[in-house]
Amino acid sequence: MTVARPTGGGGPRGPGPGAVLGRYALCEEVGAGGMASVWRAVDRQLRRVVAVKVLHPHLAKRADVVARFHREARAVAALDHPHVLRVFDVGGGDGDEPPYLVTEWIAGGSLDAFARARGPLLGEIVASVGAILCDALAVAHAAGIVHRDVKPANVLVDDGGRLVLGDFGVARVREGDSLVTATGALLGTPAFMAPEQALGDPVDARTDLYSLGATLYFLATGALPYAGPPARVMADLARGGPLPPLARNPAMGGDLARAIERLMCRDPAGRFPDARAAGAALAAVARAGGLDDPAAEWAAYFEDPAGYEDRRRDGIADCCLAAAEAARRQGAAARALALADRALSLRPGDARALRLVGAIGGQRRRRLVAAAAAAVAAIGVAAFAWWPRGGRPATRGAAAAGAEPASPAAAAPGAWAGAARLVADASDGPATADEDVVGPSASRAGASVADASAERSRAGVPAARAPARGGAGTAGARAGPRSDATATRRAASPTAGGGARPA
Repeated sequence: MTVARPTGGGGPRGPGPGAVLGRYALCEEVGAGGMASVWRAVDRQLRRVVAVKVLHPHLAKRADVVARFHREARAVAALDHPHVLRVFDVGGGDGDEPPYLVTEWIAGGSLDAFARARGPLLGEIVASVGAILCDALAVAHAAGIVHRDVKPANVLVDDGGRLVLGDFGVARVREGDSLVTATGALLGTPAFMAPEQALGDPVDARTDLYSLGATLYFLATGALPYAGPPARVMADLARGGPLPPLARNPAMGGDLARAIERLMCRDPAGRFPDARAAGAALAAVARAGGLDDPAAEWAAYFEDPAGYEDRRRDGIADCCLAAAEAARRQGAAARALALADRALSLRPGDARALRLVGAIGGQRRRRLVAAAAAAVAAIGVAAFAWWPRGGRPATRGAAAAGAEPASPAAAAPGAWAGAARLVADASDGPATADEDVVGPSASRAGASVADASAERSRAGVPAARAPARGGAGTAGARAGPRSDATATRRAASPTAGGGARPA
């Protein structure tokens, strides 16, 4: 006999406590959604506790919806995976008995409740959860089933820590291809819904990947990707992406953040191609932290979260530092810094991490100085190459008077002495006044010439005469380079080079 609540009309009626559907006695309602209510029940033949999902009365009146509900329930029942909720039976839909689905009973609660009580989870654990759920989704997608409502509340956790993806089938029951039921209720949860699903566009397996990414976003940050009333969430979905996960929780790690952002790419083509590829990427994130078996690691974490983090924190930090040092050796300074920062978030004040950050910072500064030196040297060489070989053109009057054109160094010392100036800046020691103009090597050469001239004067030897102006060679070629101060004065003098003013 079926006991049910009256609904004010003919056809299937909503069940109440104590109702019997087939061989299942309903005990208490434990949840409800847009499609169905969920009851803890007892299988009177097998004498075991089960969960019974009962379709809402207004949907149970529609023959097409009931037929699809039964068809998809049977498809899910064919799935055999330890992390997919097992379907035992399906029935109802005839007379006053509403359509129902019987599944295994999971007593441990939901991942949503666990995460809300715990706060942001350890990054490698989030990656492990993602790898487990990807494995379950891959099996469903291979069977042609798209979940359409992946979210933490639909991931159950049994007493031993086994994760189970539930609520298959019901989320697929829609009015044609729209997301609106006969009463106008939106199917799916807006905060975890893919943009194409929210817009009513066709969905496929990649839609589930977006919802999985939103689920991992919540686990890693403790915040929903979008918050507020459904209308506001839908508007935010239409406008663009959420706040980057790493901005909400820098301790989660950059590799996990990038995987989540790819899962939540607005364009389905930018997401992982399938659940297998996404699961492999997430498993690699967990493995990089030393977690090789996602299911076993999650079960250990679920049993004692605080103790697990205490035991694992140092090992994960060491893995981050080893990867950071390898990245530094390969020249990937940005990645090395990110990994070192992650290690410091796990182990604040760690001396090894601080040394690495300091070394990377010094290395980057030296590279910037070298790059700047190369740039300025290139500018100096280009300016010298551009400068006329006979010196800077004089005015017409000066040329008629036969004045000597100024040499490149005298006419524009900054144009070609700039490279030497930067050499002084890049050297280990402080630059002298002379070095700041033409560099240390020219300064030492000028001093040698001055010493030689003084020695000849003491010995009574006449000084060497410079060649005639405009003749072959230069004064510097016979008598050595002039001192920097002389070069600077002659360059600044309005009569340098025979009294002609530069043009």
